[in-house]
Amino acid sequence: MARCIELSTAGRRAAMPNPSVGAVLVHKGRIIGEGATSPYGGAHGEVNCFNSVKAEDKPLITDATLYVSLEPCAHQGRTPACALRIIQEGVKHVFVACVDPFAKVAGKGIQLLKEAGIKVVVGLLEAEAKHSHRRFFTYHQKKRPYILLKWAQTADGFFAPETPVQKWITSKYSKRLTHKWRAEESAIMIGGHTALIDDPQLNVRLWHGQNPHRYIIDTSGALLMAERSMKVLSPGVPTSIFSKVNFKTNGIETIKLHSAEPLGIIEQIMAHLYEQQQLSVLVEGGAFTIMQLIKNGYWDEARVLIGDTVCWAEGIKAPEIDRRFLKQEQRLNELDSLRLFRNVD
Repeated sequence: MARCIELSTAGRRAAMPNPSVGAVLVHKGRIIGEGATSPYGGAHGEVNCFNSVKAEDKPLITDATLYVSLEPCAHQGRTPACALRIIQEGVKHVFVACVDPFAKVAGKGIQLLKEAGIKVVVGLLEAEAKHSHRRFFTYHQKKRPYILLKWAQTADGFFAPETPVQKWITSKYSKRLTHKWRAEESAIMIGGHTALIDDPQLNVRLWHGQNPHRYIIDTSGALLMAERSMKVLSPGVPTSIFSKVNFKTNGIETIKLHSAEPLGIIEQIMAHLYEQQQLSVLVEGGAFTIMQLIKNGYWDEARVLIGDTVCWAEGIKAPEIDRRFLKQEQRLNELDSLRLFRNVD
């Protein structure tokens, strides 16, 4: 099952908005097949697992045990139901790490297997599997994407200088790590003020993988009225702007915000991301946007990069999260450290 979870984690981003399911087929202690969910629209993990079995091992399938990191699907979507494929292959024993929260599955896949006479055991490495599938679980249970907050701060707790200029706090290593994180999520979001000051690209140019969909919260329309080209509005990456002002710009989707209150804006944004099947969003700033998400409980994970140097005597204080949510603290290199928070007691 640990191998199933490893497989599912590796294929997670490409499979979105589907879950990346890992599957391993074992005969008398030997793995004869394994697979993970293909990029969206392709075969699921169980199918890829069966398809990976060598011709000489095919006769062993009916005497093998199947392990899956998430309940096999029971409905016809872009691909046939995996539960039916398992029944068709003649497997007699299946271990399932956790039940699928998606309403069209939610126990139905397990029921199909049991009705076919297959022995099913649920709950092996359940906590680890749910953690691996936490984006998918949050999306279906909370009807919003999994929200990751990321920021950098100085050793003395500052987020940025008072003057509107960009200042690098952490090392090139941490910058590359941030690009890796971007490649793991389906969406990325910043506030309009941050876009104007930092003029970021919000892509994965320092890593390999798929660019996340870029979202900018520009309530006043200042970004769209800027008299200069903006990297964050460059072509080639899907981009959307949330604004209270109606604008039309080439290739950029604008979504009209209906609320004047931060909570109302957050709720509308999260509803839109849910409708667009964005399973996760990495929020990289600015300080006001991040603090509003923390204040209103709209966060699941926070990754705080801390530079060793004190860059300025005063400035904008970094967001704060109660230390009871601190799950991990580690040294990244001689210059930076990382604090990982999760919104679970």
